[in-house]
Amino acid sequence: ELDNRKTKSLVFHRIIIAQPKCYNEKIMNDIWHLILYFFVYSFIGWLWETVYCSLEERKFVYRGFLSGPYCPIYGFGVLILLEVLSPIKGDVPLLFLVSVIVMSIFEYVVSFVLEKLFHQRWWDYSAEKFNIKGRIALKSSLFWGVMCLVIIYVLQPMIVPFADAVVSISPLIPAALAIIVLIDAIYTVTQLAGFSRLLNQLRTIVDESPEILAQSISETVESLRKSGHLRFTERRLLRAFPRARDTRLNNYKGVRRNLLSMNRKKK
Repeated sequence: ELDNRKTKSLVFHRIIIAQPKCYNEKIMNDIWHLILYFFVYSFIGWLWETVYCSLEERKFVYRGFLSGPYCPIYGFGVLILLEVLSPIKGDVPLLFLVSVIVMSIFEYVVSFVLEKLFHQRWWDYSAEKFNIKGRIALKSSLFWGVMCLVIIYVLQPMIVPFADAVVSISPLIPAALAIIVLIDAIYTVTQLAGFSRLLNQLRTIVDESPEILAQSISETVESLRKSGHLRFTERRLLRAFPRARDTRLNNYKGVRRNLLSMNRKKK
């Protein structure tokens, strides 16, 4: 009878305690890996955009919506792709087609949401052929399709063992990275909310002559900023996205140029 009780106790421990514990550990392990995938692909996206835009502008351009060296749109985009494409990764033509469709939808939605939140277009494909409202274009969608093949067949097989090694060292590493990105996101969104209010104040003066425009912008900034000049995040985003436009301002390029010029004079 004693042995029978021990057997039942052992079975109870395995079913009720041990299995849920293993299940929870697996879930957390998957979460740490997803965070690392997100961070690695966000960094690769930032590196790609920084190099490409720096060559295009013929000067160093620190790209990215956030302050750190990562572009979350790439991280989230790849995580979605890894989930959607895993069942069909053996079929290259279908993989390419689904990648183009999924990433086109994703890019369109992100552009729409950012515009509604901040009244700004951070990228605009209006000058490209076969674009939809300037949010997506055939060329960028095809590029995403090609890059997804590279990610699935080349990059991901190398990143998986890297993520395994990092998690085995300490789960605190991906946890710390997640906290850093979260703090960066909160800080940037807070700063952008203030910048959006500033641009909203400038709506009534954008059609003035160049001399009056420059003076009015300077007076508006001084009235809204104790320091009398733009914040670091505002200056960084103005430089990082030279082709962005504000949906409230007809002369956003002129406003952008004056804001950056005013800041240099303040120095």
